[in-house]
Amino acid sequence: MNKQEFLREVEKQAPPEYKGGSILKEAVNFFEIANAGEFYKRNIPTVIQIAGRLKINFNSQEEKEEENNKTKGLGLTSQNIIESDYLTEKITPWAEEVRLEIFGNKKPPFEKDSWQESLKAAEAWLREKAEAPLPEETQRKIDRFSREYKRISKLQRENAIIGNFAIKANFIDFPGGDGWVIRFPVRGHKELETIEKEVKKISNASGFKKHALTAFILTGLEPIISRATVTSNNYWHQLPNGEALARKNVVIEINSPDLTFNELKEIYNQYRQRMKSKKKKPLSEEHLRLFYIVKNNAPPPEKGNCKQGEWTSYWKHIANEWKGSPEKYMAAYMAYKRIIEKLESSH
Repeated sequence: MNKQEFLREVEKQAPPEYKGGSILKEAVNFFEIANAGEFYKRNIPTVIQIAGRLKINFNSQEEKEEENNKTKGLGLTSQNIIESDYLTEKITPWAEEVRLEIFGNKKPPFEKDSWQESLKAAEAWLREKAEAPLPEETQRKIDRFSREYKRISKLQRENAIIGNFAIKANFIDFPGGDGWVIRFPVRGHKELETIEKEVKKISNASGFKKHALTAFILTGLEPIISRATVTSNNYWHQLPNGEALARKNVVIEINSPDLTFNELKEIYNQYRQRMKSKKKKPLSEEHLRLFYIVKNNAPPPEKGNCKQGEWTSYWKHIANEWKGSPEKYMAAYMAYKRIIEKLESSH
């Protein structure tokens, strides 16, 4: 059969969550490249398995509870396939050693007939381990540390002290069946500690995402490296005076040495979109001058909440220093308002 007929047959047999998107088409393209364009019905399960591999590596987002932290990668290319298979071959002995240490066997412990069954079995094991009671001594140490953390945090709030004392929790990332990454707390469980530690090291060394490496160890589903990803994070902290301080952060991670101009443009567009700065010009030297003129004067009066004429008089004074013309007071006010709005949108 030809490619279009094969794709239609794949769509008939694929799980419902694959329909209506591009992932099955991507999987067929992947299969075509690797198998010289030969399409037979017996290959359909293989293509659906490939679709699962793509779904895990390209469609997985951050955990639902952290929807402000979003990651998006570039599309699949021939280099992705070659590089991913090359790196997977390199890290296979490592994965086998991790399996041997935890399960006593080098084979993937939860490899089933379909990738969905494999993920469900591995997820169930991770959940069981994460929720299992800890040894009494370990639990006592965690409880004691938690009490100390609460005590010190209370002292910080009561005395308006800003410090860096915090609990760093370790998690295992794993691809959920709904396309979101599930995070399982390690919490002192030996098997989970081993996986978390090893996955972190190999992720840094290879560029594979942590959730994909966890799936590789447990199910044998091979990871795919993303040429580049754009991740946005929102951070928030309440200051001692009660004011909230927020920041949006975008991290661009590039794993490929030969990104095209269009790919770089896509990364740039994602960055602008995440920072909500699309079609917005940066602040200029004129804005900088105005900002310091206002800073070196009294704080601006609130319009409608000051004496009659005070607001106009203030901004005429500012405009005279800024532009040498008191009549440009509205321009000075609007320019300063834009400065504050831009700062508040970022923080």
